[in-house]
Amino acid sequence: MKMKVTYDLLKRYKACKQGLEFMQEFYPDGAEALDIVNEHEVPIEFLHFARQYFDLNEEELKKYFELCNVDSNCENIWSSQQITNSQNVSYSTNVRNSAYVQTSRDIRNSRNIYGSLGVIGSKEIFMSSNVKDSLYIVSTTDVTCSEQVMNSRNIQWSNMIYSSRDVSDSSFITCSLQANNCSVSGFLTNCSNCLFCYAIGESKYQIFNQQVSVSEFEYWKSFVDFLLEKEKKELIKIQEDSFNGARMISRPKITSIFDDLSEDFFGEIGTIPYYDEEIFLDLFFKLK
Repeated sequence: MKMKVTYDLLKRYKACKQGLEFMQEFYPDGAEALDIVNEHEVPIEFLHFARQYFDLNEEELKKYFELCNVDSNCENIWSSQQITNSQNVSYSTNVRNSAYVQTSRDIRNSRNIYGSLGVIGSKEIFMSSNVKDSLYIVSTTDVTCSEQVMNSRNIQWSNMIYSSRDVSDSSFITCSLQANNCSVSGFLTNCSNCLFCYAIGESKYQIFNQQVSVSEFEYWKSFVDFLLEKEKKELIKIQEDSFNGARMISRPKITSIFDDLSEDFFGEIGTIPYYDEEIFLDLFFKLK
């Protein structure tokens, strides 16, 4: 059965003022949906309204997807446009080869994306922009090849980063600015090659805020990286396939960077020659 659209029908579903005025001007006696879209270039919002509230037949639905530029290789697409070879997409624009995308734009080869812009080759991205080849990113801008990053900006080749900026080749970093090749540290400013450091700036090759040689740093950094790899810590946990049609059915669970590390990990830290209990407490209790 073909869908007939009337002014009264639109009013019943609380259509916008622009839509009601359109019907009054061009179709005061109503008209079939296909006739309307064939005779006028209607705004994309009108099309999405019809898909959401009316029971469109197969021909009308095909026309809707055609006008929204959604190709035939797509499935479960809602209120979206410019969609290619993707599934489970809602309220999004310009999505290609992706799945479970909601309220996002310019998404390529990605999965589980929410409220984000400019995401390529990534998974589990929430409220972030300019993300490439990354995993589990929340409220972050400009991320490349990184995992488990939140509330940060310009992060590259790093993991477990929280509330930091301009960080590269680092892990377990919080509240820092300009950190390179650093691990398990917080409140760093323009530092590189730092391990278990807290509230220092303009520093290189330090362990527990103490100067060390290059060889000593590299040895203990490798040791700690091995311990962290075994921990398999997750700052951000997201249920697989978080989006079902137009609804997001789970949200990221946020933990502290330093929550849930094992007793074995803490015991091994105490074997580092430069161990400093005061800095240890600052890192693992103040930053929780």
